[in-house]
Amino acid sequence: AWVELPPEDGLETPIERLPSNGFLVDSSGLLMKPRRLTTQHLGLPTIRGVPCESLAQGVRPEHEGFLAALEILSACSQRPELPLRPRCLDVSRGWRVEISDASGPIFVLGLEDIEGQLDRLHKLMVYSMESGRKIQTANLMVRRNMPVTFVMASPLPTSEKAERRK
Repeated sequence: AWVELPPEDGLETPIERLPSNGFLVDSSGLLMKPRRLTTQHLGLPTIRGVPCESLAQGVRPEHEGFLAALEILSACSQRPELPLRPRCLDVSRGWRVEISDASGPIFVLGLEDIEGQLDRLHKLMVYSMESGRKIQTANLMVRRNMPVTFVMASPLPTSEKAERRK
């Protein structure tokens, strides 16, 4: 994964920043600067929101959100039945990890009980696939009655509506 450095001007830009202004992180959490970027590097998930003071080459940040993001990435790679492909893990809030999945949905996980939250996510994704509904957002911090938003189905064009009435 990549750990993204915050922009120097402090302003977020809508343009996706290249991972060259960040650190590669291995499975143990050790940060390193790559000698050169390859196409494989560009496909790695990005961890955003780790405080600058804890980022340095050869260091393992002890930031709670960073450690939770690593645990999520590790669990996703060890659980092939979980169809979660994180693209970006935002830990800037400090009390949660916001995961942007490659297929579009956004999932919110707390920093504790990652395995339990991923179990709930798996059940939710199975339900979503069986029902044919696509998830837009889900807050997995809640154990029961999870707040979930589904993508609204697009309305039928008028010609199809007329044909369905016949």
